[in-house]
Amino acid sequence: MQTPRIRIPAVFEPIFLPYRVKTLIGGRGSGKSESVGRKLLMDGIEEPQNIVCGREFQNSIKESVHSMLAYLIEDMGIKSEYDVLTTEIRGKNGTQFSFVGLNRNIDSIRSMHNIKKFWVEEAHRLSQRSIDILFPTVRAPDSQLYFTMNPELEEDPAYQYLVLNPPPNSVVVRANYYDNPFFPEVLRAEMEAMKEKDYPKYLHIWEGQPLAAVVGAVFEQEMRAAQDQGRILHVPYDKSKPVDVFYDLGRGDKTALWFVQQVGYEFHLLKYYEKNREHFSHYVKVAKETGYTLGTHYLPHDAENEHIAAEKTIKRQAQDAFGGQNVRVVDRIPKKALAIDAARGIFDRCYFDKVNCADGLTCLRKYAYKVDEETGKVSREPDHDTPWSHGADAFMAIGQSLLPLKKPEERRQRQLPRWAKAAGVR
Repeated sequence: MQTPRIRIPAVFEPIFLPYRVKTLIGGRGSGKSESVGRKLLMDGIEEPQNIVCGREFQNSIKESVHSMLAYLIEDMGIKSEYDVLTTEIRGKNGTQFSFVGLNRNIDSIRSMHNIKKFWVEEAHRLSQRSIDILFPTVRAPDSQLYFTMNPELEEDPAYQYLVLNPPPNSVVVRANYYDNPFFPEVLRAEMEAMKEKDYPKYLHIWEGQPLAAVVGAVFEQEMRAAQDQGRILHVPYDKSKPVDVFYDLGRGDKTALWFVQQVGYEFHLLKYYEKNREHFSHYVKVAKETGYTLGTHYLPHDAENEHIAAEKTIKRQAQDAFGGQNVRVVDRIPKKALAIDAARGIFDRCYFDKVNCADGLTCLRKYAYKVDEETGKVSREPDHDTPWSHGADAFMAIGQSLLPLKKPEERRQRQLPRWAKAAGVR
């Protein structure tokens, strides 16, 4: 074997230390992803091991770091040590690199044997559910987790858990292009142009500063108000009142559920759940296992369409599971703008459980209008082809269904429940 060509900026020296959790955070051009890739390839040569590379959203191998690792194998001069296959990379000594999308396959990771290294690229997209499953799953002796990210929002679960409140035995390395002695000149010209033209955008993309809000975020003001007014906190379940469930149904993609309890004039959002490619019976099981006293199940208009695999509509399946009187179908709304307005109409009454609704809150923060990447122009139509739209659509169903409950004249002044006052909400 020829001497490998290893180029890793000195700022990333801590990734060679025996921390269990290693988070590399910063802007474009810092070299964080290539540095982790080079280190893991060398680790795989030194000792046979199972190395998994994941992203929250990965629809094909093209969206993984597979091609980057293939390039690094060539660049480092270690082609004799690895076989680059279509969907995996195998070391001649038995090392194996696998590539997974966490959002759709997180449960299957539990069955992977003896994972020694797990690398999550674009870790700022991690859901709270993926984080909760990933850490106890990667538990082999001396196993390590690597996370590389350019943060998006400070409220994102990964930023909160890995950066602001890092777990035990972890290290956080912050680096940007000016820490990278191998920063290419072609990127420098691009960086300088953005710095001159759009400085706030430069700070996010090139210096890794979190955004104040997603560009074009639909519920930006409402989410900021909920945060500022302390309405994102621990929300207790009131056993004396029913919990309604609001659904957005996916077929080949995500199904989302919000569990909502009305207490007086307030809407208590107790729990959010989402998953991909599951039969409706899975969500029935999830709802029943919450332990809540379930009230009405609000289904979207397409629940009345035939479900070929089950030979029953989703509506009929829900009625069989929960009783016909407990199932309602929300009418199709003619314009998305009206659904958004309905959601805005209830926002100031909503209290969100910060833990159990973490992924739903991410959906509401990131649900955005379409933005033209070339011109930066924001459309009047939300971008439905995103991971965040299903949670947002399910939330809008709450507004469509409950908005007719008008605020009584005698309660124009917002009254806080006792539990919220005790938690310090003003």
